Amino acid sequence: MRTRDFSHAPNVARVGSVFHGGTEYGGIRALIGLTLRWPRVRRVMRQSPGYIDHQVWYRFPYTIGTTSFWETHEHLLAFARSDAHRKATAWMHRPGIARGGFIRYLAPLPDGNTLGAWSGASTDSHRTINANAKGISV
Repeated sequence: MRTRDFSHAPNVARVGSVFHGGTEYGGIRALIGLTLRWPRVRRVMRQSPGYIDHQVWYRFPYTIGTTSFWETHEHLLAFARSDAHRKATAWMHRPGIARGGFIRYLAPLPDGNTLGAWSGASTDSHRTINANAKGISV
């Protein structure tokens, strides 16, 4: 159902800002260095005001990225300015650690679609699909 009401959907459906970024690391040593720094960064991120969720992604052989979801862009930027994040970023900028990287900030449009139990109250007209023993009727 087309809607602007995501009150019944998971928190990640109600994001105000999304960070999507990736880094191509310089090799195995850089990835090992990342594994030593990531737990602290993740802990601070998860405890930050406005944090909703995150996902980590990988591309062979040395690229790792993060997509994180925030209540507002201000919350995202506050985490980016945290001591843990700044130290990890400074390390990443040292010679031989990262070959390249990107950052994208994404903002959701106010409307979208929901289905079933995740549908909120809406004044939009919609059709209900009912399944019965004879098939599906619309």
